[in-house]
Amino acid sequence: QTIMNGSGTGAEPTGILNLGSMSAQTVANGTNGALETWAKVVEYESLVAAQNAEASSMAFMLHPSLAGAWKSAPSDTGSGWMNLQGGGPVGTGTANGFPVYVSTQLPTDLTKGSSSVCIGTIFGDWSAGIIGLWGGLDLMADPYTYSDKGSLRVTVFQDLDFQVRHKESFA
Repeated sequence: QTIMNGSGTGAEPTGILNLGSMSAQTVANGTNGALETWAKVVEYESLVAAQNAEASSMAFMLHPSLAGAWKSAPSDTGSGWMNLQGGGPVGTGTANGFPVYVSTQLPTDLTKGSSSVCIGTIFGDWSAGIIGLWGGLDLMADPYTYSDKGSLRVTVFQDLDFQVRHKESFA
């Protein structure tokens, strides 16, 4: 969730959807938001490709509900092609030759105009995202907290950060 939509405040890194004022590419879909047309799908790719992003690492990230809508959104009139092609479960396919992945961590309550039910979409060169880990994964077993229930409480801690190497590699 943080990688895609982190606020950048406090201890939370800035996610890809919040890079807007820091040079991430923006694709606008209507005054009050709208389902991406084929032209918008191509616009994502064009914006990112124009910034010399690595094509072999480019992919779309969609919320499952949006991936389902893309599967039934015609890319043109008459060909039978949809924005999202292929595969079985929602999100296992391609859009214009690029992989499409799904995540429920994308927000479904973004606001555009008078609509507050817009869904975040990300297209980009995912190799431009860097996750930094410091130290090992700390595991602490606590046999006392739930000892009256015969349970063991395990606490996990990991220091990490996220940064985008080339912000223009995402739209």
